[in-house]
Amino acid sequence: MNTQQVNFSSLYFGTPVAIVSSQNADGTTNLSPISSWWILGKSIIFGLGKSGKCYENLQQNADIVLNIPDARLWEHVEAMADITGKEHVPDIKQKIGYRSEKNKFLCSDLTEVNSLDVGPGRIKECPVQIEARVV
Repeated sequence: MNTQQVNFSSLYFGTPVAIVSSQNADGTTNLSPISSWWILGKSIIFGLGKSGKCYENLQQNADIVLNIPDARLWEHVEAMADITGKEHVPDIKQKIGYRSEKNKFLCSDLTEVNSLDVGPGRIKECPVQIEARVV
């Protein structure tokens, strides 16, 4: 086996996609697909861009649901990949084709169910749904 040295400006190993539910100011649920997350002990660590609706929502309300889809839901996740819940699409997202859609459950053909302990809804089709609060 030959070895080849490669220099990276950054290195990222993705994890399976999850969908974060956060609560909009009007009480409705926003969905944000994320690919940078893991669980360590009782802590969930995830990365969000500051220009997204989920980040905006978390400044006002710390409740979230981490919805973990299985492979059969990939098309539903892809359906919301280029959609933002923000009313005005940020320039950086507009340049790469994003559009605004308040109800991502409709555009992704997923079903919202009430959460037990937090405000934002859960995704019924996801086999794992973890209710949490950001600290």
